[in-house]
Amino acid sequence: LVQNMYGNYAVQHALETWGGERMREVVKQVFARFVVLSNQKCSSNVVEKCLIYTDEETRRHVVSETTKSPDRMNMLLGSTFGNYVLLRAAECVTGPPLKQLLQ
Repeated sequence: LVQNMYGNYAVQHALETWGGERMREVVKQVFARFVVLSNQKCSSNVVEKCLIYTDEETRRHVVSETTKSPDRMNMLLGSTFGNYVLLRAAECVTGPPLKQLLQ
């Protein structure tokens, strides 16, 4: 649904309406495929919403795992849509993961 041209709007609306806590399983599934979904037009918008509406601990974990791999970072930096997800992550994350992201 998150990769669908129209379905992604439904998921975004659910995140905005119910918040990350009630959508925990959806957020978990999205973050399990963080890099792949971040590189696609429709699903990258959902990834950004997940970063906004999830708790700080989950955000830090996802960013930390992503920044550990230079290959993942290069994929996101080289992607039109992944680049925006990284910018959103930089806005949402604080502490050590932010420093890793900015390096």
